[in-house]
Amino acid sequence: MLFTEKTGVCKVMATGVTVNASVYGDELQSEFESVRTSLQGRYGAGELQDFLRPGSIWDEPRDWMMGLYKKERVLAALWSGPSLPSDIAAIGLQTRALGPGEGWLSLTYEFSNFEQCQAEIKRNQRDVF
Repeated sequence: MLFTEKTGVCKVMATGVTVNASVYGDELQSEFESVRTSLQGRYGAGELQDFLRPGSIWDEPRDWMMGLYKKERVLAALWSGPSLPSDIAAIGLQTRALGPGEGWLSLTYEFSNFEQCQAEIKRNQRDVF
């Protein structure tokens, strides 16, 4: 959770339990789709990001988890704009890998006061130094 004295809570990030997955990542992808479906039911479709970075050597189906672990594969979803309640600026759902056989999900909510919160944190950091 990120908050300041003046703005209050401006960001909440949650992580899920470790998911044991095959090298194909089916189990982690299934967990992602389950959470994404729930969020879609509340906030609409969102923007799906599902790609492998150009030039990655982890381009075979059996390389799915390794690509994710090496940060060359992305499976994420983002919600922003008018489909969200006015107090929520953005919602992000991401897959992460701990290795070629384990991963987890990250869910982040940024609230409408997030920019003011960041500015206050930067001001406070300058005052310390």
